[in-house]
Amino acid sequence: MASHNTPPEEGFEYLGYYTPPDAEKLFEAFTQAGIEYRADVIDHTANPATPLGHFGGTFSQPVQILVSGSVDRREEIHQIHAKLFGDCLPNFDSSFFTAHPPDDSEPV
Repeated sequence: MASHNTPPEEGFEYLGYYTPPDAEKLFEAFTQAGIEYRADVIDHTANPATPLGHFGGTFSQPVQILVSGSVDRREEIHQIHAKLFGDCLPNFDSSFFTAHPPDDSEPV
C-alpha cells in the first residue's frame, strides 16, 4: 500500500488521493493522451470506522485511489486535471496544497 509517506515509483509523481469515480475520469483522459500513470487502491472497507473517519479526516472515504503520473508529461497532466476538475485539485492530500497551502482566512 503506497502513501504520500513513501516515494512514488521512479519517473512518477503523486497527484493525490481520489474517489474511484474521479480517478476513473483521470485514467480515461490519461489513456486517450497516451500518458503513463500508476494507481494504488487504498481500501478501508474492512475497517470503515477509523477514528479520523468520524471527523471527516483522511480515511473518511472507504476506498481511495492514490494516483501518480509520469514526470515527463507533468504539464499535460496538469492541463487534463484542470479541464476535468477546474483550477484546483479535488482533495487536500494533493501536491497542490503542499506548494500552496490554503490561507487560514479562506473558507475550505
